[in-house]
Amino acid sequence: MYAVCRSLGLDAKKSATRRTVSCILRGQEEVARALRDYVGRPTPLFHAERLSEHYRQANGGRAEIAMKREDLNHTGAHNINNCIAQALLCLRMGRSRVIAETGGGQHGVAAAAVCARYDLQCCVYMGAKDMERQAQSVCQMRILGAEVCPVHTGTGTLKDATSAAMRDCISNLDTTHFMMGSVAGPHPYPMMVRDYQSIIGRETKRQCLEQFGGKPDILLACVGRGSNALGLFDEFVEDSDSLEGQVMDPHSIAAGLNYPGTGPEHSWLKDTGRADYHAPKKKIKKKNGDCACHSLPGYIVSPGA
Repeated sequence: MYAVCRSLGLDAKKSATRRTVSCILRGQEEVARALRDYVGRPTPLFHAERLSEHYRQANGGRAEIAMKREDLNHTGAHNINNCIAQALLCLRMGRSRVIAETGGGQHGVAAAAVCARYDLQCCVYMGAKDMERQAQSVCQMRILGAEVCPVHTGTGTLKDATSAAMRDCISNLDTTHFMMGSVAGPHPYPMMVRDYQSIIGRETKRQCLEQFGGKPDILLACVGRGSNALGLFDEFVEDSDSLEGQVMDPHSIAAGLNYPGTGPEHSWLKDTGRADYHAPKKKIKKKNGDCACHSLPGYIVSPGA
């Protein structure tokens, strides 16, 4: 943990100085500008009218379902919210090399894209098994100039790629920044990635007020390691409304969710009763679970989830 904190250049004694505060403010402005001009934020909140009607007929009630369209970000997912901020952090620390871990490939593609944007060397660790089933993402990473390093140890999936990336980081602290993809790992990664993803929830709250005249009653997200869920939940944690996550087991066929651990804040949300977490029933076929979400609103669910 000490080594990773050192690699991030987070010196608590200096954090209170005026120079550091000024640097943080400039950095926030730079991140906001990049999210707007490069990533394409804000993303829309889509009122899924046909999907809402489907569940009203099936279950009764007055459900109104809205989808936060993170798929419209550059590179097609929420991952780039975090990657763009960490790339700018890497530049401010004077590092020239970025390493990242990926399972479903979306974080790897986002990391490769921002490294190309800011002229940073990029190495993405990916389990050999995941590379086979996410070949298109591997191709995209290589087109963007990243080196994709296969990991054959263990199960050849995300957990092994994460371990390999961590070992690389510890061995190359002076030149390398580990662009962690989720709210897992040693401090300050869980907090840092959550903050970088919290723009999802801030936009969602504002858009719900504009479109529906109030805040949402329930927030629903899938949970692998948990960055997209916390990005949505964080803005609403102090509210009295319900948060809900669907946790996939560590043998999920979804490469982006195939991880045996979850961010520590999810444990806190569960223990304090602020969020409910449910494992999907294994007997339900994936295609049946996705059918209504695909055909009624006309969107394709992420292949990594």
